[in-house]
Amino acid sequence: MLPFYRSGTEEEYTEFDQLLEYLSSYRRDMQELKDMKAKGRERKKEKELQTREKGTQMREAALIGMTNRKHITPKASKKKEPAGYL
Repeated sequence: MLPFYRSGTEEEYTEFDQLLEYLSSYRRDMQELKDMKAKGRERKKEKELQTREKGTQMREAALIGMTNRKHITPKASKKKEPAGYL
């Protein structure tokens, strides 16, 4: 690739310059990918934390509901047990 300057001179891109340009864009792309993965992990941790909090709230509500209910004794079964059955 040969860009032109106002003076009419040309600058030749050497293979080294092209490789440097390629490496810098590759490095930038890898950093963006790393940042996206980090954001994904943060979202996953946040979602897991919310799920745990909801589970804790549900357990607490269930325990409160159990303590507020009157203890109901199960009625005796009307079904007769067979003779000799312990």
